Amino acid sequence: MLSSTIEVIDLGTVKEGEIINNSFLVKNEYASPVTIIKVRSSCGCTVPWIKESMEVKANDTLQVNFTFNTKNRMGSTSKKIFVEYKL
Repeated sequence: MLSSTIEVIDLGTVKEGEIINNSFLVKNEYASPVTIIKVRSSCGCTVPWIKESMEVKANDTLQVNFTFNTKNRMGSTSKKIFVEYKL
């Protein structure tokens, strides 16, 4: 499985209209490589991407970057990022 020690990233208090860039790591806990099919988010205001190759070797990590556009977002908000892969 792919795992991350971070389940929630708190971006703190930001002004509406700001563009936030951040990232997190996921680890391949399988004994064999996995191929990343795609990364996607639950909303168009959050855009994830990866810089590395689409294959993650056993016990290696992958950095998932994302941009969150706060335009028209006020108050508390929650978005999800999905990493789809195959063995």
